[in-house]
Amino acid sequence: MIINPSSDKFINLIAAFFVLAALASCNKESFGPGDDTSFVKFFGDHLLDAGYDVKAIPDGGYVVVGTSAGENGKNIILIRTDRSGNLLWEPKLYGGDLDDYGYSLQLLPDGGFAIAGATTRENAEGHIYKNMYLLVTDESGEILWEKEYGGDSDEVCYSLNLTSDGGFILIGSTSGKDNSSSNIWLVKTDSQGDTLWTRTHGGVNDEEGNYITEINNGYIYAGYTKSFSQQGQSNTNIFVAKTNSSGRIVFPYTYGANGDDHGISIMPMDGGGYLILGSAVNPSTGKKNIFLSRVGEDISNIHWTKYLGGDTNHEPSCFKMTAGGRIAITGTIELSSADHRIFLMETDRNGNQLFFTTFGGSGIQRANAIDETDEGGYIITGSNNLGGNSMITLIKTRPGGKL
Repeated sequence: MIINPSSDKFINLIAAFFVLAALASCNKESFGPGDDTSFVKFFGDHLLDAGYDVKAIPDGGYVVVGTSAGENGKNIILIRTDRSGNLLWEPKLYGGDLDDYGYSLQLLPDGGFAIAGATTRENAEGHIYKNMYLLVTDESGEILWEKEYGGDSDEVCYSLNLTSDGGFILIGSTSGKDNSSSNIWLVKTDSQGDTLWTRTHGGVNDEEGNYITEINNGYIYAGYTKSFSQQGQSNTNIFVAKTNSSGRIVFPYTYGANGDDHGISIMPMDGGGYLILGSAVNPSTGKKNIFLSRVGEDISNIHWTKYLGGDTNHEPSCFKMTAGGRIAITGTIELSSADHRIFLMETDRNGNQLFFTTFGGSGIQRANAIDETDEGGYIITGSNNLGGNSMITLIKTRPGGKL
């Protein structure tokens, strides 16, 4: 279902108060709204809004998907801007009477968009549950079709990708009615969203899938597990699995140590092997760090592993391989309980840091996704929380992470 927002509900706000808060820690000489080489913009109505995925459009603009809170709960929001961050059309809201969530976004060959997340339902007995939700729109954000996956337990999609047969692959979690534990859940569809197969992976404790992509003869995904571990590991471990083309696991492996470690994403590398991004407790400092590891086609063959962040808590959310072969990582750095800022880090292919910068001031700022712009900079989305109010943040940087 598409919901038309009122004209005064979703605004593009560059008021001085928010600009000062967002840029308090940025090293820059000037800030000019409408400068298409860099900007910081906010969207929403000051409630509980957040951007969860962002993509650079071939025409130089950007598209953001996220969640927006209104009088009737949360809805999925789709925002389309030009290269200067100015709205091209009124933001689109999708959902029903209960909460809906937009977590993942893909550009379609015809110029439309595929969005995945979750929708909330209530059955005749009053049981409230979530289903995975996939919707496809045209280039103007008008819904072409929408599908739900799941039963009367909780199913949520955290990652959506296109497949070589023209269909979609979704990954997330499924849990029982009592929410006692969750497992990784994969859904493969055709081009119209009709289910081809589903797979559940996991053990007796909690598992979650956070990112999936197609590889030769199957798929590879990253997430976390509390059921499986290697010798010397405990608690929550980073979990990576290769599957065949039918979604059945052919090679699982866990990474991490004795902390609360989560797999965030994974990407195939030129020359073979994969790069894993995670959030992991650094065994040397006891702090949450960026976990970056290069592994072979045999994912148990670890070439190198790096913990980036030192003695400060870092929560990575996304990484991107640039056209120049560098690795851009974004997420949140915790300077204090009341001061969380967006960070942007760039490394070389071996995980050696090239630069690190932060955006934000007093309050809670979070980054959830990043993409590379056609100018060689980055576009980042997340949220900015000041005084208990959260708005969708859209940051565009110049090369080197500069505003």
